[in-house]
Amino acid sequence: YKLIILIMHAFGVALEPHQISHFGIDRINPLVLKLAKEKNWQIKLLGHACRTKDQKLQAFVIPQFVSEKNLLHQVQNEYNGVLTQTSFSEKQFFMGKGAGAYPTASAVLSDISALSYDYKYEYKKKTQEKKPVLNNEHFLTVLIGYETNKGIPNSLKLSNIQEQFQNTEYAYTIADVELKNLSEVYLDHNFCVVGMEH
Repeated sequence: YKLIILIMHAFGVALEPHQISHFGIDRINPLVLKLAKEKNWQIKLLGHACRTKDQKLQAFVIPQFVSEKNLLHQVQNEYNGVLTQTSFSEKQFFMGKGAGAYPTASAVLSDISALSYDYKYEYKKKTQEKKPVLNNEHFLTVLIGYETNKGIPNSLKLSNIQEQFQNTEYAYTIADVELKNLSEVYLDHNFCVVGMEH
């Protein structure tokens, strides 16, 4: 839902939740957690949205490995972080509390104030003529964690396999997979997926 609001502000595109490919953090298995600990990575649930050169919109939510060099590594507990990049301002990082007594009270007070002054919330880019079109036909580099005896569904059509490991219980493969294929089989299979930092 947060990503949908950000997409409306950034690109003027209104999306429904079911249109966003999203993968949960609840299936992360012990082998993947061990790998993250060994590399000193954190696993964070991140929303991504960007406009490509051919005016396509890429948008998805995925658990992702975050290294110490990434600014999002320091975002903890009730804090939210946003990284933006534009043609002219390059990368910018914003961080602030998204939960807790004072941030919640501030948001409620702001809403009450807006109602009392009949303020209408604006999405300035909503009226622009050229808007990017959502497209799930692009590749992500991901780690797919799974139980060793179950394997990976063939329908994922992995390419550019970079690393594989397995023990008696769990295994993982790091490879490129098309977002469309990942979305189609994820809910029906018991594997975890974690995006690789790029």
